Amino acid sequence: MRKLMSIKMFMKNKMKNILILALLLVFGRTAEANMVLSGFNLNGASSGNKFMINNLHATTDIEFRFTLLKYSDQYAPGDCYVTLLYTESPENNNYDSHPSTIELSPTKYVRKSEFASNGTIFQSVWLPAVLPAYKFSGKIVIRYRFFLSAQNKEVSWYSTTKYDLTIPPSTISNDDYTGAIELSSVAIAGSTKEATYSPQERPLCYSPSQHSMTKDIWYKFIATASNYELRFNNVVFFGHTVGYLYLKTALYNSSLNLIDCYRNNVSSFSNLTIGQTYYIRCWAENGNPDKTVEFNVSLVPRGGNVIKKINFYSVEMGRELIVDYSKDSSIPDSDITFEWSILPGREETANVVVNQSSDSPHRIILEYGNDDYDKSFGVKVRMKRVSTGEVLTDWYIYSGYIYI
Repeated sequence: MRKLMSIKMFMKNKMKNILILALLLVFGRTAEANMVLSGFNLNGASSGNKFMINNLHATTDIEFRFTLLKYSDQYAPGDCYVTLLYTESPENNNYDSHPSTIELSPTKYVRKSEFASNGTIFQSVWLPAVLPAYKFSGKIVIRYRFFLSAQNKEVSWYSTTKYDLTIPPSTISNDDYTGAIELSSVAIAGSTKEATYSPQERPLCYSPSQHSMTKDIWYKFIATASNYELRFNNVVFFGHTVGYLYLKTALYNSSLNLIDCYRNNVSSFSNLTIGQTYYIRCWAENGNPDKTVEFNVSLVPRGGNVIKKINFYSVEMGRELIVDYSKDSSIPDSDITFEWSILPGREETANVVVNQSSDSPHRIILEYGNDDYDKSFGVKVRMKRVSTGEVLTDWYIYSGYIYI
């Protein structure tokens, strides 16, 4: 009998120990949920939780830090996973399921052993994050994940502090397409000096692709003709130059769908729809995103004879320029000729010779010596009728660059 009682006592104590262990496991899980995110700071943010983006067309390096605080005096907090997010979701607790939400930082794993003050507080150092280009209309929040024993699952909670993204205010009316200035045949002054970076993504025809886009301005016109000529005069660039340098323009339709890009002082638009509104975006193409440009600009309707662009090719003996043009169907090809001349470039161009091709009046070759590279140049060309000498177009200006 005594032996039987001893066995019962042993089993009772064992069950008690198992119960205690189970309770410890439960309370251990519960302890992991007893925390809150008590602090979230974004370095460089202004009052009112505003963070300014200076260049929408480039990534922005940012820093953040946070504080995790013990929720109860009885238990220490457990492990936690913290990530910085960008989101455009209007729902405060539905960020992860929204397609706009992206992670800006590597996830910071906070172990319970890292908490200070008897396991009640954790404060991070400044942590790095990167905001991609063209992300400006949402907000930046923190997500922290941990095991919530009350629901027996891992949960995601978000910071109550949220940072709104802003862009610098503009002092010019045509900083964006909504304030585009209407062009006419009367030249007006334009400048990107006081402009900001438009929120629209840079055009697919933007080049070089590795460069950040510079500040841009917008113009518009309602087409009353099928063909137009956009003219820039007195073009002056400001700021340190990195790589190639051009005055670049892009033509959009009324829905802001890109039509084409141009990089000449004279650009021709053809096959336009009469009555439709078109937008023109202008900027200084350069590796320095702070490069700016000033100019005078006008837009002149043209007839059926239009020089649309000059194509620039490499050939064995140098660089070849070929005119791309349209003309009235009443004029035969045999009655079209072209006049060419070399303009002084932005830098002195050495040993450049114009050889007009004998088999084509709209094809010339620029020859240069072996030591001639990284040289900019300009050419101008116009269309004429062979039979009458009638000038069919104004001078078309092309800026190019000789490099090896």
